[in-house]
Amino acid sequence: YDVFTLWQEITLAKELIKTQKAYLKYTGKTLEVAESNYNYGKTDLLDLLRAQNLDLEAKYELVKAKNLLIISKYKYLQLKGGLLMDYFKIKLDSIAKKY
Repeated sequence: YDVFTLWQEITLAKELIKTQKAYLKYTGKTLEVAESNYNYGKTDLLDLLRAQNLDLEAKYELVKAKNLLIISKYKYLQLKGGLLMDYFKIKLDSIAKKY
């Protein structure tokens, strides 16, 4: 890896996170409608399960994008020589909450 490649990877991961958050809002609304329709008998269980599956997949993809960002930042710091023993005292939650 070189610095430019890693910087592109970090930028891509940030964009993926934004996209996945937007998609997660969409799948959440779809799931709400599917649950409502199922409760009122307007649709069958299969449609509800499909909506639940889409929502879970969206959540999984968001976690994967956040993981890519963390790994890319780690590689970037490693390449720059910025990984010191004190770096690992930072909680991963503080890094993930930024995005």
